[in-house]
Amino acid sequence: MRLFLAGTVCLAAAAAQAQTQTEPEGPTIIGVTDVKVCDTIAAAAPENKLFDAIQSDTMVLLLDGMEAIEYNCVFDGEIQVDPPMTTRQIFPGYCEEPGPYLTPKVFVVDPRPDEGQVHVWQSDSDVPTVFHICM
Repeated sequence: MRLFLAGTVCLAAAAAQAQTQTEPEGPTIIGVTDVKVCDTIAAAAPENKLFDAIQSDTMVLLLDGMEAIEYNCVFDGEIQVDPPMTTRQIFPGYCEEPGPYLTPKVFVVDPRPDEGQVHVWQSDSDVPTVFHICM
């Protein structure tokens, strides 16, 4: 009986430890279009950071695309963020919004570490989307 109880306690402890190790972290946020949202992201629980940022009416740059309310873009690949993240990266991809609106695009991710920004150029625009890197 003692052996059974000891085994049960050990299994319960291992399950609790495994549960805390697998808590959702949420996607990696690289930057936001409104620098004021950095405080919102810093205060949010890891699994809520993206939702809280988007609800603050900002666009969010992720490793694999950009997210906003009712508008998102997907890159065919992930941004390489290994320091110092100074190399331009080019990705094919698409953007979509509610309804049947899907637009193929080419994205140029242009890090500006000295400015604390990442500029994302889209093939159909001559003005980049500027993302502020939250530290």
